[in-house]
Amino acid sequence: MTAKEQSDCKSASVALKGISILGLLIFITIPSVLILSNQSSTYENSAILIFIFAGLFVGFRAWHLQFDAKLLKEVANEKLDLSNLDFIILKLFNKKTENKSLEERINSCYKLAQSFLLLIKIHLVFYVVLIVYLLVF
Repeated sequence: MTAKEQSDCKSASVALKGISILGLLIFITIPSVLILSNQSSTYENSAILIFIFAGLFVGFRAWHLQFDAKLLKEVANEKLDLSNLDFIILKLFNKKTENKSLEERINSCYKLAQSFLLLIKIHLVFYVVLIVYLLVF
């Protein structure tokens, strides 16, 4: 592994770990909505249920980013090589990642992080709408 690849892995690991910590924000929003809900109407119940499932999905994405950060850190520390990484990903996620370069893998992790940030924004907008609705009505 070259020094550039090693530094790219380390910086990607730090960035992904930092982004995945935003997933904690989701676990703050879900209980606050549940505490404020009266569960009086079907629409309100269905909106809260959708909100909870969306929060769980975003939480799973945060875990996925955290896992990718740990894998990249291990690759940077040369405890894993790409064949071991392929084996772990194949067994855990059933994805065929063979013959992909390290740069392609890092770029796919960044794309995953971008989609995660978009999901966080959508979740927070939905959270604000729910909170305003629950406090006003």
